[in-house]
Amino acid sequence: MTSEPDGADRPRILLLAGSGRSGSTLIERAVGGVAGVTTLGETVHLWERGLRDGELCSCERPFRECPFWSEVGDAAFGGWDALDPAEVSALREVVVRTRHLPGLLTPLAGPEWRGRRDELGALIGSLFRGVRAVTGSQLLLDSSKLPAYAALLRHADVDVRCVRVVRDPRGVAHSLGKTVQRPEVTDGSATMYRLPPAKAALWWSVLELQTGALAVRGMPLTTVRYEDFVADPRGVVGRVLDFAGIRTGAADLDHLQPGAVQLPPGHLVAGNPMRFRTGTVALRPDEAWRTAMGSRDRRIVDLLTIGLRQRHGYR
Repeated sequence: MTSEPDGADRPRILLLAGSGRSGSTLIERAVGGVAGVTTLGETVHLWERGLRDGELCSCERPFRECPFWSEVGDAAFGGWDALDPAEVSALREVVVRTRHLPGLLTPLAGPEWRGRRDELGALIGSLFRGVRAVTGSQLLLDSSKLPAYAALLRHADVDVRCVRVVRDPRGVAHSLGKTVQRPEVTDGSATMYRLPPAKAALWWSVLELQTGALAVRGMPLTTVRYEDFVADPRGVVGRVLDFAGIRTGAADLDHLQPGAVQLPPGHLVAGNPMRFRTGTVALRPDEAWRTAMGSRDRRIVDLLTIGLRQRHGYR
């Protein structure tokens, strides 16, 4: 596998954007099975869930006890103790907000907020440079999903490209209504966030529009449908890597077969419980919503997503 030169010695970041429960973690893991690609999970939440709260890395060790993230902390900051977890978490919560996307994409924000934005961007840039120093990887894959976070990376001195991952919003809404345990929590138990159908549909639409705004402002963007990935994992992963400027040969995709993907161990922080899975995972369309979703809920989602849904071929 080789990388196209981009004329600058900056970490190359491929950020997966879109709604939760769209299959982004599975796609991230599949792309991460290619040599020279390092998967990171949702680094937008690293500061609070990993550094502050000590949740589990996908290697099943607490964040600060994970050898990989310890090396990254040393390379990026001279050790994680150089940072105040509460301060960085608070900074992230102030800057990376859906309503702040205009300020992240344009010069409209005030000087005080821009200073915070640039401070967080510098920290994240250091984080990614630390990962590259530890791994030597050509491509770092981040499934943080939020368009606001993708926009923030423009202020982090990295080469960022964005993959919009979409799934039929009726499937997303059905999945967002389920109770899913978070196995990474070490103190008690917790579940992933849930949304009723109307809110799930609106959130899907907001993220769809905001991700589109990234391309309008000049960010390289391509779109991948979860359903297409399940049907043709090799073709979709090959296309994603080509978009990222990574040239692959047939052997690079041997972990992808019709109907199955071989998932290697990794060190993903935050995100869907799928990040803890390793070994062979069967690929099949998750279309339980077609029979399990109530007709009223389905009509609500249909109505609230009709235009954007049909743009991606969902009828």
